[in-house]
Amino acid sequence: MNTTRTSRVNGPPRTRKLTSYWKSAQPNLSDKGLPPEVVLQIFTFLDRVDIDNCRLVNHRWLNIIDKNTHLLRQRFIRMLKVVDNGNNMITISASSRTKCIKYNLNMEINNHIDADMIKRLANLLKGSLIKRTVICNLTLTELWVYDLYTIFNRANVKFARFEMIGVAIDQLTRDSFQNFIGEKVAAKVYFLDGIRNGDADFFNSRLLEKTNIVNAEDFTVYDVSSLAGEEVILDLGDEALLDFFFGRNITSKRRTTLYLDSPAVSQSFVYSALVRFVHETNYESMMQHAEFTHIREQIIHSHRAITNEYDTDIQSEWSSKNAKTDLVLEVKVTRASEDDELVHDNFITVTMDICNGRTMC
Repeated sequence: MNTTRTSRVNGPPRTRKLTSYWKSAQPNLSDKGLPPEVVLQIFTFLDRVDIDNCRLVNHRWLNIIDKNTHLLRQRFIRMLKVVDNGNNMITISASSRTKCIKYNLNMEINNHIDADMIKRLANLLKGSLIKRTVICNLTLTELWVYDLYTIFNRANVKFARFEMIGVAIDQLTRDSFQNFIGEKVAAKVYFLDGIRNGDADFFNSRLLEKTNIVNAEDFTVYDVSSLAGEEVILDLGDEALLDFFFGRNITSKRRTTLYLDSPAVSQSFVYSALVRFVHETNYESMMQHAEFTHIREQIIHSHRAITNEYDTDIQSEWSSKNAKTDLVLEVKVTRASEDDELVHDNFITVTMDICNGRTMC
């Protein structure tokens, strides 16, 4: 049966518009009938591309997604790079599995990131999980730290690995530097290498108390140099470093590795670690592995809880056992050979591992 009616009374044939039918056939994009929690639950099954498309449907969906981005699937970015290429040119690039988007910023025109570029980068990174972030050769200023934090905060990104390579920090205050990596950028892994124009006060015990550093799985600081190009001794001390290693007042259970170059510890650091481990109780938050390079020669006193496993000119090992568990702390002290010209005289490397007493570390 034909439901289309035609008429030639007042001119050519015309089709009756079934307006009510077509309106009823359209999807209800306002979706006012579903509670927000139900809509959010549906969104949790979508990938990031579909979620981004849903943000464009209406204001209600946009608000639900933006307020609950942390509960939804994230966009995966393989690498985010901020690199100073010299000649006042800085490149910011983001790479996924399929494409790379790159912006070149001319620092002769502006010595920081302008508002339009901040908006572009925040939209580009919105809701992203960034596998690896690298800031390289950049001279960090207060403006740069503020702009980067603004981008990361607006985009609500999550960092897996955060690296600072060859970065100069002399134009920052100690608090700005420590707050940037310790409070504003939350990552699972921190890797700081070749930090230029640094100062011992930037790497004092307060840094190890920052929330993001405390909760990190892996924290590495290597090769920090001063304005004069000299090696910087990290101003930490035995007690603060052992508190951090043993997880004193820390609840995170994901901490695995600590690597520090030239920490300022005493000659009894290893001895204190071995003795203290015997009575430690917060074993779930202890670091599983730590390595400290370029520290003083260690003096290990005789103690009933300490076992000397072996002792040679090149390497020695001691261990102690926790009184309440089967865990064992194994400490290796490695000395440079006489013909190794690349290693500091009279400085050693200490490796600390916590393992089950029934297995090998």
